[in-house]
Amino acid sequence: MKIPINWLKNYIDFKHSNEEFGDIMTRLEFMQDGPIKVIKDESVIDLEVRQNRPDVLSILGVAQEYAAFIHEKVKYPIAWENISLPWNTPSTILNVQAENVVKRFTAVKIENVRVKESPDHIKKYLEAYGIPAINNIVDITNFVMLEYGIPMHAFDLDKLPNIEGKALLTLRMGKTGESFTTWQGIEIKSTKNDLVVSDSNNKLVSIGAIIGEKDSGISNNTKNIILEAANYDHAYIRKTALRHNLITESSTRHSKILPSDLVANAIRRSIHLILDLAGGEVKEIEDYYKNKKEDISIDFDLNEIKRLGGVELNKNI
Repeated sequence: MKIPINWLKNYIDFKHSNEEFGDIMTRLEFMQDGPIKVIKDESVIDLEVRQNRPDVLSILGVAQEYAAFIHEKVKYPIAWENISLPWNTPSTILNVQAENVVKRFTAVKIENVRVKESPDHIKKYLEAYGIPAINNIVDITNFVMLEYGIPMHAFDLDKLPNIEGKALLTLRMGKTGESFTTWQGIEIKSTKNDLVVSDSNNKLVSIGAIIGEKDSGISNNTKNIILEAANYDHAYIRKTALRHNLITESSTRHSKILPSDLVANAIRRSIHLILDLAGGEVKEIEDYYKNKKEDISIDFDLNEIKRLGGVELNKNI
């Protein structure tokens, strides 16, 4: 996980030098991989996340680890908080058939956006990480993916057929031999074990959780979008990524056990950035979350832990 350090500093008060920070993260078992590099005038540290810790495949996740070490609070970014707009069950936007694979899928219809170049700070951070800037909508989905660790995607709404009585997007299992061309021009033949997203004409528009199709994405002429973020059974996604050799930033994260509650956080953050940088109006939200997990809260008494275990607690933990 590459960390542009100035990006990280937006969320936590830094108390160490860049080199000391690398040593701290290595001690926390997120080993620094090579020397700190300067990319696009940004100091970038590369951390190896070998554990099943998808939370640390994000800038905020790393900020939380460092915050726990230095006993400081994370400063979370601004998110959209319009609580008056309902989060509806799937109807006109979503049709979820692959219920054994899809844990949560949230889709937002936003109309009258203005596609243009992203502001300098977003381009700078993305390019320092290694993702080229495209336009404000695409860049926001990538920016929030790196910020929260939740992959996101935006469809051009006007490129999706609108057939009465059918949902715009259907999440289903693939059919053997269905053809799909990625936005890079790579042709894929799906199998019955692949999660796919199809439009109302049953044409594939995405290999679920991995990559979008070439004709349904955002262009400079896009006016209306469907923004989505989701969580899936990680084993299906990992097998599909390996089967088709589609190792992407998205598949890397979805191949691990992501928390479903972060889907809403990432959506709200993306909506805020889109309304701020591209304008538009949120028209509708549909949220498939059939098996909602309740929050679990655990209280720790560090003095009791020390008494029972005889552990000498580090003041930085």
